[in-house]
Amino acid sequence: MKKILVLEGNPAFQKTLTFKKIRYGEVNRASSLHIYTGGKGTNFCRAGRIFRQAEYELLHFTGGENGRKVDHLLAEEGIKTFSVKVDAETRCCITCLNEDDGSMTELIEPSFPLTAEDQKKFLLLLEERLPGCSVAAITGSLPDGTDKEYYTQWAQMVLNAGKLLFIDAVKGIGNTLALPGKKILKINKEELLFLSGGKTLADGMEKLMEKYALEVLAVTDGAGNAFLAASSGVRRKYILPELEKIVSPLGCGDTASSVFCSLLLAGTLPQEAFKTALAAASANCLNGDAASFSMEDMEKLLPLIRMEDMKE
Repeated sequence: MKKILVLEGNPAFQKTLTFKKIRYGEVNRASSLHIYTGGKGTNFCRAGRIFRQAEYELLHFTGGENGRKVDHLLAEEGIKTFSVKVDAETRCCITCLNEDDGSMTELIEPSFPLTAEDQKKFLLLLEERLPGCSVAAITGSLPDGTDKEYYTQWAQMVLNAGKLLFIDAVKGIGNTLALPGKKILKINKEELLFLSGGKTLADGMEKLMEKYALEVLAVTDGAGNAFLAASSGVRRKYILPELEKIVSPLGCGDTASSVFCSLLLAGTLPQEAFKTALAAASANCLNGDAASFSMEDMEKLLPLIRMEDMKE
């Protein structure tokens, strides 16, 4: 089975609190608490373990008591992880689920900049693990105040090694996208318009495809329509089914990225791979755990997603 190397700059110790009804400005007592690991790279690996189309290795930074908890929980979960130990405390993220209206509120602690020494250790680890992988995925944000050129250095190593680069990030990735080599970008609609400066979604997609010579560009918009462009000339629009009850959308985008990446690695056509990825993301909405879905739910939702040619 082929391997995906997942590069995560900013993991999290995650708590999900569920409330019958949140009343702002008042004392709210949760009906349940779930503790696990968060961060886009972690979610990417978690969804991939469920889908079982590739092997995953996670490279990230952890520090302090929260960092020790994160690495311990990842080991219990069976996610193969390589951690660079840093002095700064790993952030804690608290997700508040409101059963009354199905809404989700995220409370995220600040994170602290990576040092040059932290980055040096990470680059050595990346150099060590790269030969055994087929794809490397850069996921999520870097800690607050960290030099965004770290992304570019990671990407340069990956592309120089002749590996496919999958990117699920947006802040500070302009120089990364400009590097020559095979690149796939998966972002959401808001990120697309920000990154491209396009007047419309279609305009923004074409600008990014041309400017950065992307192999594939995939765009999600929550429960709204999704879109795909490929270097082959394929342009697709996806209409998602309406779900009866959304338990939690946490990790849906990461689920889509993981399933999409693994199917592309397996040789599935981009337009078909993305449709399956969207079905997995929709299935993720049906339970409270981030990037955790039922394959049965995914299979049921897959034929309900309509795919059509993308128009202006």
